[in-house]
Amino acid sequence: MHNISTIILSCNDRELLKNCLMSVPRDGDAFKNEIIVIDNGSSDGTIEMLSNEFPHVNIIRNQNNIGVARARNQGIRAAGGDYILMLDSDTEIKNNALEILLNFIKSNKDIAVAGPKLLYPNGSDRKSVV
Repeated sequence: MHNISTIILSCNDRELLKNCLMSVPRDGDAFKNEIIVIDNGSSDGTIEMLSNEFPHVNIIRNQNNIGVARARNQGIRAAGGDYILMLDSDTEIKNNALEILLNFIKSNKDIAVAGPKLLYPNGSDRKSVV
């Protein structure tokens, strides 16, 4: 079983998704990563790009845009990991952040949800609006 299931939503954002996937580690020293992309009816070649360049990614393809919540729930139902990472397609993981986040969660058993620090591409802090 995978330790982490990374769920990424996509809708006509092929290049952003490609950059995101190139930054997501498949496996680390301390984890295995199952990557699931839910595509909400893209018509920009996203599915072909995924099939050709990321054959290790599990694809859930919706014929049309079913919205964020329903699509994320599809990913959660398909996930087999001990932990679930919700990732937006315009995100890139840097500097071993996934392993650091996983180690933090594992060492703090009373934590159920954690969010990493967000940065703009220039490295400045980005406030989360959750």
